[in-house]
Amino acid sequence: ASRFVADFIGNVNLMDGTVAEHAAGHVVVDCGDVRHLVAQGVEGGIGTAVTVALRPEKIRIAADADPVAGVGLPIGPNMVRGTVMDLAYFGSYTVYHLLLAGGRTLKISQSNTERQGSVALTWGDAARATWSEQVPMVLTR
Repeated sequence: ASRFVADFIGNVNLMDGTVAEHAAGHVVVDCGDVRHLVAQGVEGGIGTAVTVALRPEKIRIAADADPVAGVGLPIGPNMVRGTVMDLAYFGSYTVYHLLLAGGRTLKISQSNTERQGSVALTWGDAARATWSEQVPMVLTR
């Protein structure tokens, strides 16, 4: 439940935000250029300052068809568009750094399950990242 512990124990994207919607089985957290739909409740109500922890290996990345024209999937909770600013191949996985419009960088670790790689992204490519509502962890301390 602590930002310090989450940052200390491993590789994680940490995003400060506020609770924008609070319901019995979920919350929506607004972190500026990222909105998280989280399938868990949290202490505190709307407007509560929180940090969302999002593990890089829990995020999926794919080429974005045409981000300028808005073609493809709409951007909503648990989905962002950006530009691949950096990537590193580590054999069984590739790490991508996706630069979002607001200046934030999202780190994504994608498993290389096929010989040639199904993602086929490189530096400067437009991409979108998505994750399940089960993935984000809301930290209140």
